[in-house]
Amino acid sequence: MQDRRDLFRALIGAAVCIFFLRSGLLVFLFLIPLGFLAYRWGMQCCWTAYIMAALGNLVISLGLAALLGIPPGDALWDLLYFGGMAFIFCWICAPPPLLPLGDSLALRFMVGSVLGGLLFLGIFLRSLDSPGFQEQLGFIIESLSGGGPLFELLTIEAVIESVRSILLRGGAIITSVIILALGRQGGYVLSKVVQRERTDPVFISFRVRPQLIWAFSLSLLFVVLTRSLGISFLEIVLWNILVLCTILYLAQGIGILQFFLARPSVRPGMKFFTSVIIVLVLLSPVINGLFLGGLVLLGAVEHWVPFRVPKEQGPPSTPEGGD
Repeated sequence: MQDRRDLFRALIGAAVCIFFLRSGLLVFLFLIPLGFLAYRWGMQCCWTAYIMAALGNLVISLGLAALLGIPPGDALWDLLYFGGMAFIFCWICAPPPLLPLGDSLALRFMVGSVLGGLLFLGIFLRSLDSPGFQEQLGFIIESLSGGGPLFELLTIEAVIESVRSILLRGGAIITSVIILALGRQGGYVLSKVVQRERTDPVFISFRVRPQLIWAFSLSLLFVVLTRSLGISFLEIVLWNILVLCTILYLAQGIGILQFFLARPSVRPGMKFFTSVIIVLVLLSPVINGLFLGGLVLLGAVEHWVPFRVPKEQGPPSTPEGGD
């Protein structure tokens, strides 16, 4: 009976996952159902839903390709994106015992983000050169051309080159981090709501190794140097290292903020007011960049200033505080 219930849950999760993936508007949330199954009912239910969703998406993709006259090879990119990202996500949230890096959620998340970034980069760079994408981009540029002198200078070639440059220099990894983080956090919080359990701050005990400051500093220095010397390949590699270090220090800065808000001396009303202010700041252009930059700096400074003392004892720190 329990196996039947788990099979039914996996089937529902797979259906919701495919619905989000195909909706267009909710496509960035398509991993949340898998995360919910992982944190609510465990590894087996999560991976069963993944297999069901992958098979269902295969049937839908090939069926639509045949119906619309799309070459099967083009449909395979859609299958590769879903299958690859969902596999990486399930490995992060519910790693099977035989796969490596099973003891650290933080390490799995960062390795998964790099792999997802490479996958996203390959698929998106291919789509940049497709006639359909360029036609749609030309329509958007034409619509914006009446918005002022700045938009009149836009061309399809300039926009494509800018997007390609951003993706190669960390944009693909950032996109992967956002998609995986939305899926993981959404599934985790939803599972706690269903179980009527309190959701603990996820970064409150997250710390990076002190040696990371050298990678952060040297990558920043050599990015400037390689750019001035025109060494493009090395510059791209260093940009991605810098982006990874920045994400880790941002997570550490968020952990420091959560640590101070979680202190018993901070009243619930003040926590709520502070949370509202943070949300408003994140929705404000320019100000949100300064705020996030401040959190990155705060995370880096903790190597010299022990903001969270006394340090917690126990197993290695992760975004879950004990994975």
